[in-house]
Amino acid sequence: MCGAGAPGRKFATAIAAGLMVVAGWLWVAGPSGLYQVVTFRGARGWEVESTIGAVWMLFDRSSMRLESGAWRIGTTNGPISILLFVLAAVPCLWMIWRGGRTGHVGTGWAGGISLLLFMSALLSPQFSAWLAPASGVAWAEKDRRIAVLTGIAVFLTNLAFKSFAPLLRGAPRALTIVLVRNMMLAVLAFEAARLLRRSAPLTTGSPVPQRAQPEDE
Repeated sequence: MCGAGAPGRKFATAIAAGLMVVAGWLWVAGPSGLYQVVTFRGARGWEVESTIGAVWMLFDRSSMRLESGAWRIGTTNGPISILLFVLAAVPCLWMIWRGGRTGHVGTGWAGGISLLLFMSALLSPQFSAWLAPASGVAWAEKDRRIAVLTGIAVFLTNLAFKSFAPLLRGAPRALTIVLVRNMMLAVLAFEAARLLRRSAPLTTGSPVPQRAQPEDE
């Protein structure tokens, strides 16, 4: 049995720990360190697998180049990267908080991270490692639709990783995989937000949703 206060306390603890990490980071590296991370070391292009970068690849690949450790295309700047991060971070934190409040931790995790990735100027395949565990958590919490959508997004990311060289050559199949994966992230974020909005918060004395026990034969 677990009341609503327990998820709230855990979320508050996580936020406090995160703020401590950020404070330590600022103390060691200063504001410029945080700026370098959020803007991907001041990169001025969209990574080719990102939402905007993949669309740019459809029309013009002439500006594609290796920049700040990643293949990028088109033009952007630091303020735009920061704006996109803020626009994604606010609903991301809401989904994570709401997931803890309603007993849908996996859904909040999957929705929040998928939105961050969808809005990011850099979407490397390894970032799916942040998303993959949420599929198992959502499945255990009986949020089957979210679990399946998350699994599909991770699977498509694996296909995109294996098709990276053809993607740089502009191969239609590779580009289609990336575009579909990015749309799947948007669908996942939308479905997660909708489920969380409709879910009632856990109340004092209400049990946290448990995995169903197998029936005796």
